Amino acid sequence: MRPELEKIIDSNYNRLARQLDSDSGLLNRLLEKNVITSDHMADIKAERTPRRRNEVLLDILKTRDDKYFDIFKSEVSVLQAQLASECLCLTDEALTTAVKETF
Repeated sequence: MRPELEKIIDSNYNRLARQLDSDSGLLNRLLEKNVITSDHMADIKAERTPRRRNEVLLDILKTRDDKYFDIFKSEVSVLQAQLASECLCLTDEALTTAVKETF
């Protein structure tokens, strides 16, 4: 995953972990679109709390290709539009910071 996308997740990690509603069908949608695998799904569902399930999902997402971030963002936008717009948008500031940190 590109550093600027990982930075978006990292900078919003706690809020996403608290507020994502992965039980609203998000996980199934991500599985259908190959963002997560069936093994990932089992790892996520093995966690006892919604927050911990979300943390595992976010950690998995950071290991995936950029295209999966875009699909994740799109699916969250459908189910939780405000959270997606506030936490998953690449701002000019985040992009500039990520580029500076890369070089």
